[in-house]
Amino acid sequence: MIGWVILLVICVIGLILLSCSDSGPSSLNKLSSSSGSSTFNSSANTVSDLPVAESSQQIPASDIVANNINKAIQKADIEMAKKQKSYIKNVASSAERPLDWFVVRRAQDQISEAEKLISAELSRYKVDWYREIAFEGLKFSDYGYARYDFLIVTPKGIHLIEYDGKSSHSTHEQKLKDTLKDKFCKNNGIPLTRYSSKHYYHIPYEISKLMNEYGIKKKEK
Repeated sequence: MIGWVILLVICVIGLILLSCSDSGPSSLNKLSSSSGSSTFNSSANTVSDLPVAESSQQIPASDIVANNINKAIQKADIEMAKKQKSYIKNVASSAERPLDWFVVRRAQDQISEAEKLISAELSRYKVDWYREIAFEGLKFSDYGYARYDFLIVTPKGIHLIEYDGKSSHSTHEQKLKDTLKDKFCKNNGIPLTRYSSKHYYHIPYEISKLMNEYGIKKKEK
């Protein structure tokens, strides 16, 4: 009787072991297959969510516009530099007598109201003066000789006068020429007085002050 019981227990244990051996690999395969599929899907989702490399390199439209504007400004600066260089070229180094001056005859009919006032005041004094004069040593390559409005022959030498009207002296080109004319006077020790619209109603006073500096008297009436 006991032997039959032992044999029955052994059979039951054998059946249990056999059942576990059959379900183990199948469950494992299902598990690995399931987990592998899940892992692949997860990877696929991750790849699809990543940004495309080319899209990260696209330049914003605002940057393109700003870049074009900067290029245009740089081009304009280069052109202006070339233009200024052409003005700076003069014949001072090649002129044999650069400080020789002369009256520009063709410009005598060109006179502004302010220049008429200055002419009238200068005529009241015992001094020689001339309108629209130029120097041999100051000539622009694209303009010709630079002209000064007035030249006065004082006991101490020549003295130049310029009247800077708003319309004729407001452009960049004219301002550059005025700067070179100032530099020419400074380099050659020639005194230069500049009047502007703020002096217009005080021309008699300004001229009398200038004449007093040289001890020049008024003409007798």
